[in-house]
Amino acid sequence: MKSTSAKVSVASKEPVRVSVADAKARLSSLIRDAERRPTVIQNRGHDVAVLMSLAEYERVRALASAPAESRAERFLREVGALKEKLGGGVDAFCPAPLDLRAQTADF
Repeated sequence: MKSTSAKVSVASKEPVRVSVADAKARLSSLIRDAERRPTVIQNRGHDVAVLMSLAEYERVRALASAPAESRAERFLREVGALKEKLGGGVDAFCPAPLDLRAQTADF
């Protein structure tokens, strides 16, 4: 089995898929490999679990618990970034007041 793991790139982050039976038989080596890449465990051909490093799990958990940015918050953040990029804003913008009185139409 050493020759099989030697073919895997150390920088590889693509998950490996193994059956439950294979995971049971190779649990020690899969745990050692978890620092390099996750392992997806399949039951009857369906992905059911993932074995990953604790550091990766904590990173995913932190991302999942972070509050989601609303569309309005994202829009305002992007407008602020655009203002910064273009070197200005609309702080001094004062449009003329609109005349909203009803007007008669000539037909």
